[in-house]
Parts: sequence; C-alpha cells; structure tokens
Amino acid sequence: MPSFTKVHPRFAHSEGSTVVAYGTTGDEIITGGTDSLCRVFKTSPEERDSEAALIDGHTEAVTCIDALNSQIATGCEDNAVRLFSHPSLKMETLVTRCTLPIRSVSFNPNGLELAVASDEQNIKIVNLMNISDIRILKGHGKGLQAVSFHPKGGLLASLDCDGTVKIWDLNRQEEPLVKTLTKISTSSDAPSGERVSLQWHPDGKYLAVPGKNKDILILSTENWTTSHVLNDGHSSNVSVLRWSPNGKYLISSAVDCQVLVWEMERKVTIASQKHSATVSDIAWHPRKNTVSYVDTMGQLMTWDNVISVDKNLPDPVVMKKEKSNDLHGMFDDDVVAELEEKEEEELVVLDESDMDSFIDDEEMGKKRHQVFNPIPTMASADIYPLQPGNTPYQANHRYLAFNMTGVIISIDQGDHATVTVEFHDKSTHRGFHFSDPYKYSHAYLGKRGALFAVKSHDEVASTVFYRPFESWATKSEWTVQLPPGEDAELIALTSKGAVVVTSKNYVRLFSYSGIQTWVFSTLPVISIAAYDQHLLLAHGNQNDNYSRLTYTLYNVEIHKIIQQGDFPLSSSAQLAWLDFSDIGHPVSYDDEGVLRILENYQGSTPGNWVPVLDSQAWATSQNKQETYWAVGVTESQFMCVVCKGETEYPQFPKPIISELNLQIPLLHLDSQMGELEERVMRGSIMAKQVEQVITDEEELEIQLLKRRTEMDKYILQLIQTACKTDRIQKALELVTLLHLPQHIDAAIKIAVFHRLSALAERMNLVKEARLIEEQQKQERSIDYQPREITREVSKRDPSRTAIPSIRSIRHQQREVSSSPQLIESRPNTSETLQQEDIALPDSNEDTQLQDFGSPTRAKSARRPVTKTYTPKKAQPSGKGGNPFAVVSPRQSHDIDRTNSFFEETQENMTKDDGLDQMSRKRKTQSTLAGFAFKPSSYSKPTALSQNIRIEKKFKPTNDDED
Repeated sequence: MPSFTKVHPRFAHSEGSTVVAYGTTGDEIITGGTDSLCRVFKTSPEERDSEAALIDGHTEAVTCIDALNSQIATGCEDNAVRLFSHPSLKMETLVTRCTLPIRSVSFNPNGLELAVASDEQNIKIVNLMNISDIRILKGHGKGLQAVSFHPKGGLLASLDCDGTVKIWDLNRQEEPLVKTLTKISTSSDAPSGERVSLQWHPDGKYLAVPGKNKDILILSTENWTTSHVLNDGHSSNVSVLRWSPNGKYLISSAVDCQVLVWEMERKVTIASQKHSATVSDIAWHPRKNTVSYVDTMGQLMTWDNVISVDKNLPDPVVMKKEKSNDLHGMFDDDVVAELEEKEEEELVVLDESDMDSFIDDEEMGKKRHQVFNPIPTMASADIYPLQPGNTPYQANHRYLAFNMTGVIISIDQGDHATVTVEFHDKSTHRGFHFSDPYKYSHAYLGKRGALFAVKSHDEVASTVFYRPFESWATKSEWTVQLPPGEDAELIALTSKGAVVVTSKNYVRLFSYSGIQTWVFSTLPVISIAAYDQHLLLAHGNQNDNYSRLTYTLYNVEIHKIIQQGDFPLSSSAQLAWLDFSDIGHPVSYDDEGVLRILENYQGSTPGNWVPVLDSQAWATSQNKQETYWAVGVTESQFMCVVCKGETEYPQFPKPIISELNLQIPLLHLDSQMGELEERVMRGSIMAKQVEQVITDEEELEIQLLKRRTEMDKYILQLIQTACKTDRIQKALELVTLLHLPQHIDAAIKIAVFHRLSALAERMNLVKEARLIEEQQKQERSIDYQPREITREVSKRDPSRTAIPSIRSIRHQQREVSSSPQLIESRPNTSETLQQEDIALPDSNEDTQLQDFGSPTRAKSARRPVTKTYTPKKAQPSGKGGNPFAVVSPRQSHDIDRTNSFFEETQENMTKDDGLDQMSRKRKTQSTLAGFAFKPSSYSKPTALSQNIRIEKKFKPTNDDED
C-alpha cells in the first residue's frame, strides 16, 4: 500500500478538536476550532500561505461546519447555530438554539433547509426562508452524533451515540421515519466531542457508515441492507468518512491517526497518510485531486495529488461515463445495469475532438473519451411567455416570483406543492406559507397581495388565485377559473387590481375584491409588468421567431393606450426581464446583459429606450466570470443576483441581492469628462421622470431643485475642465445646459479666473437671454381666470425699509367714470407707513381681466410681498374724472365699478436660494383677488376688480375719511 507524503501543513487553531469544509467552488476552505473562531483560507498553491480571513461571533468551540453556495452554517458548543454569508463573512442570522451543544449541521441541497443535530435526542429541520418554521424529528434514544442530507434532498440520515442509524423521508408530513438500523455503528455512553460522520454516495444510491469492528459499512438505499464491508485498513474504529466528488473513492480516518483512501472498484486502499495526531475531520476538494484534513492539535493539512496519475487510476473529480464502473464487482449487476441505462439516456457522448476544447490534457492525462452534460440552448418558444422573477425547478424547488418586495418559493411535494411567501423587509408584512393543490406555475408579488396562476392540466381548468396581505374583511381572497381552452399565461398587479393575460390574447382585469372590471384583446403578449395604474405589455410573434418585438403602455384606470412602439434588444438577444423602476420608468433587460429605460413614456409619441447599463461589459472590465439576474432598478442602481460561472438563476437558499451602479454606455467613460457627461445625461432622464410622477407642487419644486443643483455641479466641473484646456466653444455650450441662474454666475467666475474675458462676456449674454426668457414665461403663465391666490405678509420693520405703500381710499360707495385715468404718483417716504392685512373677496363678474388675471405658477406670484398703508389726502378727480390710478401691462380697460385704489406696490425681491424661498411660503399669508402685477416691472401695479373691499386693522386717519 503506497504512502504519499506531499502534505502541506499550516496552523489553523489552538489545540483541540477541529473541523473543516470546502466552499462550493473549492476556492476557499473553512476551518473551525476550540478557540471559538472560524478561518477561511485560500486553496490555490500561490495563496494558501496568505493570511486567513476570520469569521467571528462564536462564544465557545466550533463543532461543525457546512457550506453551500454563498452561505456557511456553523454549530457551536454555546448551543447555537449561525448562518454567515460568503464572501462578506458577516453573520446573517442565528438560525436556532438548542439546550445542549451542537454536533452536526447539514444543508438540504436545495438550500432551503438546514438539519441540526445536538446532544439532544431530537433533530431540528429549520426552514431558512423563515427560521421560526422548525420541524422536529423524534425517535432517537440517545444524543446525536451526525446528520446528512441525501444529494437530491428529501431523505435524511442520522446517527446517534448508541450507534443507531435512522433514515427519514422529509416529504412525508406524517410518520417521516423510513428505516431504523439499530446499533450498527460505533457507540458511546455520552457524546465525547469526537467527530463521527456518515455520508451518502454522490449518486444517492448508497450510504457509508463507520462500523463497530474497525470497518466501514456500505448500505444500499434499495433495501437498507449492507451491500459491502470495507475492512483490513484501520487498527481502531473509524470516525470520519468522505466520498470523492465522483464516488470512485472513499477516504476515512480513525483514532489510529491514519488517513486511508479506498478504491471502490477493487475495494482496496491505494493511498494513506500516517499522521502525528488524531485526525478530527476531512474534506475532499470539489474540483481537484486534493484532500484537506485537520487534527486535534489545530493543524490544517493539505494533501495534493491524492490519487496517483502514474498508476492510471481514475480521476477522483471528473464525473464521466465511467462513473458507475466503480460499482462493478462491488454491487449487484442489475443495479449497475440500471444506473448505466439511465446514464445513456441523460448524457451525451462526445468524441475525442469534441473533448479537446473542454478537457485540460495535463489534468486529465490519457482520459480523452469523456461524457459531458451540455448547457441546453433554449429556443425563444421555450422562453416566452416570460413571467418576470420566475425560474424553472431546481431539484424540487423554484422561485415563482423574485422582486424588490420579496420572494415566492414553491416546493414540489409530489401530489401538491408548498408555497412560501417571504418579504425582504419583514417590518412591512409577515411572511406566510400554504399548501398548494394546483401547483401554481407563476406568481406576482405586489404591494397589497400576491397573485397566482396555473395553466389547465389533468382535467383541471386554468386557475387564478389572489391572496391579500392584510384585510379588514373575512374571505378577502378569491379564486377564478378560466373557460376550457383558455389558459392564464401572464399575470400582474396594478393599483386597481389584478391583470391576467390569456392564451386567447385577452387581457382580463379584476378588482382587488375579484370583480371583473374590463377585458380587451391585444397582440400576442410575451411578457408583462405593472406599476401604479400603468401596465406594460411586450408583444412578439412566434411565426417570425420573435425577431421583432413591440410594446404597449396601457392605463388601467382610464382604459386607454398611452403609448406604443418598437421594443429594441441587443443583436440576437432575447428578453430576459421586464419591470418598472422604483420611480416608475419602464425598464427591460436582455440576456446580453443590457438594461434599458423608456424615457418620456407618458408622451403622445413613443419614447426612446435608453441603455443605462451594460452589465456584461462591466463584468469583463472587472475580470469577473459572472452574470446578473435582474431583481429591480432604482434611480442609480441595478439590483440583481450574481450568478457565478454557468449558473443562470438564483440558487437556494435565497441569495443576497447585489447592487450595480447604473452607467449609460457613453464613450470615454474611463476619463473624467466621459464620466461627468454620463452623470449629466442620466440625471436629466431621471429629472424628467420626477416631473411626470410627482403631483405635489412643493415636493416637485424641492425634488427638481435638488436634481438640477446636482446636474449643475457636474456641468460646472466640465466647464472648469474645458476652460483649463482652452475648449472655449465647449465651455460656452455647457453654460447653456445650466439650470439655475446662480450657477451661470459661477461659470462666469470660472471664465474670469482663467482670464477668458471674451468667454465671460458671452456667458453673461446667455444669462441675460435666460432672464428675458424667464420673464416671457411669466407673462405666458398668467391665468386669465379670476381666482384667489395667496400673498405672504412680510415681517420686516417697515420703518427700516423703503417699501412703496398701498393706499386705500374706499370708505363709501362712489360713482366713477368708466374711463380710467393714469395718475402719476410717488410715495412720500417721510410719511408714516402702516402695515395692513388685506382680504379681497372673489368677484364672479370680473370678465374684463382677460389680459391681466391672477398669476398662477409665475414666480412673481410667489414672492413675499409687504403691503403697507400710507395715509394721504385724496387727489381731486375732476368732473366725471376717475381718481384711481390704473397701470396696465398691455392696455387700459373699461371698468363699471371700482371700489379700491392701489397707488403703488412693489414686491420684496430676494436673492436667496430656492429652498429658502420655499420655506418662506409657509409664513403668515393674506389673500388677494383680482390683483395683477406687470410682469416686466415690479414698480407699478394694477388693480382692477369689482366690489373690492379692504379691511384695515388700524384706525383710519382723518385723511382716509374722504
């Protein structure tokens, strides 16, 4: 029996029993020890001596580890099981706590459950989607030593301190115990802390268990009898067993400090290591001919080239067609024949030339004729209809929905399914699960409830089911069945209720209580998305292999089509995901990794699908071999699940949602200029969307000001760079993109600083043109319908400010001429100014102010105004004259009755920032009616109204009594 000595030692933990496990990819190995720490080592020869990463959070010795995908589960002598995320190594949650130390943990291969064995007599099966959902398996009479999940899930093997092995079928809700094998393994009166394990063959057909007589038992899962015994190897009882990734070899350790490798075809040991201390745990690299083991001294040993290629032995990792040959001569020939028959059906044999592109000759040696499971190329007909967030089955699990709200998971239980609804933010709603007799094929997770649907099958009509999250009424959930020959193919939830697209190209609308509210026909639909009252439908035709896609944006509230147009994708790409962003942008994602946003989607003409991220280009630039599965889009980020290697869908348990920053694929993004230009363009798109979705005027002004200020900051940086490089024309053009006047002043200062006087002058002309344009907008924005508007009352001391006064001379009704006269007057600043509150009632008869009216959203109508009263003698009107000064911005008008005279008014103009102006709107206000400013000048007001009444809060002087 040859012995290989190429072992690489490394200190891992302090003295005591140590445990070890490889990560799913084999790039890292995790160890745990009595020092209450876990360490993560790199496995490549170049990095294996580098500093290890630490996993902290345990308070006692770590007794067991299991790793699956991006999660690591640990058991500890502090009676707790913890779940950590990889690669962040941060603790996600405390899974469960027992009353005695934990001895073994095992992930269900689907990632949804974790089996926990402790010194107690019961096994805990924890639902990782909802850790409060724990199933207890009772039946052992002693404390437990180990548990192991079947490679395909469903079955669980457990071993207790009495040496009894039990097999459990977790698909059975009642009486899950399948078989009890009493005292067939090593027994002890109480748990000693030594690790004793059992493990399933990778095919799931056999179970390896340490025997009582220094041997190893191989149990057949067909009848749970011993198919073979491996002996004559160890001089003491076996403690740890591990199958090679392809099941051709079995490695074992015992208290005799030996590590043996068994070849299963000949049932002999082919390699061994004699160690200086007791080996407490072993792990086989999932992709290499390497084994790692740890001992009771806290050392980590890495054994390279475990299987000698010089002896022409089969590789321990590559699972090829020969993978069942190791069973010949060891198990029943009928069983082997059955396995080989299944392999012929499932695997495709490639010739020598085919394998040259897949197999590394140095690693595979002379093995050239191999078997390969190709990744299927899915036709468009297999992809569409595309329900966003839906995945195919992985083992017996699938995601029915996966979005920014949460996930819906379906677990196939044979004659029914179990549906679990989980929320990312558990403070919003409480998760739930229910038994699903229909086996729903797709679902939609909305803000108010979850919608499910399934096509017709087994003489059961196509069914749609809605379940609300909360309701004040009983029986608020509802179910409908479609007519024979009509299937529900796509579903969604809007603010008005449920949407069901059927195989007859019908779009059926239901209210949240289940009332049928509308139905219409449409082109064939291949995907669907919903946001608020908007419904987005993607259309395609199977006859042309979906070569040309179109979209329809529909408003379910008014039952009208808002917009229709072409649906662009990357060349030869297929639609992978459809949804709305968090602020309401329609977004699409294709299988080439390009994310697009539909801008101006509420316009009458079709908007443009703007690419805002090329995820595959980004991954290539970062030297990452990964793809991204879409979950949602925010204003600045793409929310996704990272899929490593050839993985296409999120795995189980629920993976962590990652974030990628949006970046429009402009040119020269690696330069500062390109990066700033991209930010300005993206900010402009988002600002337009904000204008369309925010209805509150004050909130709209705040949000627009915020975004415009941010865009102007980037534009000023571009201007600064352009001035530095003497790109004068570019700097001038950039000034025209600025939004706020004060930022144009900042641009002028930049030009002056760089001694570009000619540029500064032209920038000033841009500023003047912008001011003129703003004044013209104010004139056009005047509302010609009389309405009540608000005016702020200044709290300034009028004695400190030269503010023109408002003079009232009405204390009695007077007959006046219908021909108004212009009276030039100036306020006497030496006179005492008195403030007054003015309340002017609306007049329904004022039909002559079509050219004046009350400004609505003009900025001049929102500036703070101080109204003052100056006692002054009335001026003589003359015969039939009109004593009222009327100044019109366009022309004078005839007035039948005028009861008020405003001699002169001027607004207090401030130069404060927009946010300060908004805050001042909430000050004390007075109301005016029929009051119009001349937009081009604030020095002379006009006041034209009928039945105007001025209420003074001060005692009038003698001059006023006239």
